[in-house]
Amino acid sequence: MFPSKQMAFLRTMKQRDQRIDVLKGIGIICVVWAHLRGYFSMEIYIFHMPLFFFLSGMFYRRKKNLVWSRIKSLLVPIVFYLALFALVYWIDGGRLVSRIGRTSLFKPTEIDGPLWFLISLFTVAVAYWGLEGWLKSKARLALICSMIGLIFYYWNIALPLCLRQSAISLPFYALGAWMREKEWTNADYSWNVLLGLGVVFVGVVSYCVFYNFRFDISSLYLPDNFVLFYGGALAAILLLLNIRTFSKTNIINRLLASYGKHSLSIMALHMPYMFEIRNMVYRWYLFTDKTTNTVMCFFITFFIIIISSYMLALGIGWLKQRGDEFFSKLNIKKG
Repeated sequence: MFPSKQMAFLRTMKQRDQRIDVLKGIGIICVVWAHLRGYFSMEIYIFHMPLFFFLSGMFYRRKKNLVWSRIKSLLVPIVFYLALFALVYWIDGGRLVSRIGRTSLFKPTEIDGPLWFLISLFTVAVAYWGLEGWLKSKARLALICSMIGLIFYYWNIALPLCLRQSAISLPFYALGAWMREKEWTNADYSWNVLLGLGVVFVGVVSYCVFYNFRFDISSLYLPDNFVLFYGGALAAILLLLNIRTFSKTNIINRLLASYGKHSLSIMALHMPYMFEIRNMVYRWYLFTDKTTNTVMCFFITFFIIIISSYMLALGIGWLKQRGDEFFSKLNIKKG
């Protein structure tokens, strides 16, 4: 690669990183909003988890130690968060006992539901890495991964450790990697293409509204027609990728990008006490009118959760960084 082209490539990647982090930030805010059963949560469920798999695929780079790096970045945090909330529940009065009783290989995240995503992301990344060693072409990879996704989409089989959810999500990861290689994830789609994507998404939303149907990968609550699921999610993802505003450097984008960088931690931290906080806020009766109190209860709870989980994620990130620096110094001294 010539120096000028290399510099242009690096500049493009730098810009793209901010845009992707912003999208991850928007994605995790949508996750919290939808889990709290906010307005338009039905529409958000169409794309919010596929978005994370797709963006993770865009970040994919083949390396020999990928399995070990994913163990450190995904499985170790899962164990940490499970232990953290187990301790919190025990202190809170023993609710851990009932949750452990419901935990099994087929329901591994009863203590903290959103951790299913970290388990599936690990499985998806390792599966894609293994398939890539066999199939060098990312186009073929995307095709094979899509076939695997379709097989498990229709094969109604109970699998442990969220394996069926992982297989269904694998096409999004593969498409993210393939489309990034083709540079089809840049914000440069024509208005005709964007209009077509908008029509597809609106059509899927109309289906959900008409049938009162909410997509949910974790619960395997999916439409009979796979085109609705994959088409609706991909249309929304591509529309989000083409919002040029996300590439601009401003306070809002920097904040969203920071949320995006800590999205996995926020994913794990936001859920366990969400509804307890909502019920507590509702019982404050800040507004005499019942309807107003219910609506404002939602917004107050949402902001409490989104701010508190973000602050906790920052704290955990700071502790991890200090720990890494400490062990790094120990290794240097031993050397």
